Order: sequence, then C-alpha cells, then structure tokens
Amino acid sequence: MNEAGRKVSVPFELRLLNGMNPPVPEVTVLIHRITKDRREGEYKLHIKKVLNYRRWDKRRQKPKR
Repeated sequence: MNEAGRKVSVPFELRLLNGMNPPVPEVTVLIHRITKDRREGEYKLHIKKVLNYRRWDKRRQKPKR
C-alpha cells in the first residue's frame, strides 16, 4: 500500500534519473514485485528487467558527456 492506503499494481515501469541538471543519465526498469521489511519499515522493489537507458556509455560504464 502507498501513503494514501491504496495498493500498487505490479508490474509497472519506473524511470530513474541521476542528477538534477539536464542532460542526466536515466534508466527505465520493470518492477515485478514489492516486499515490505516490517522490521526496517522499508519497501523493497524487485527489478525484473532494464527496459531502456539514455545518456550512458556502455563501454566505459559512465555517463556520456
């Protein structure tokens, strides 16, 4: 459940951006399961697959300039 008390349906796509000033590296992942660690009070998102990425140099494993 989210903060409003509603359930989130899975799977869903999550877009992650690294930085604030464009252009920034970004990746879109497929979340297929959400678990809650009751002891820590944290939610864990399980990534099934990387769907897309932008502004990333695969060979150097760093952001493109």
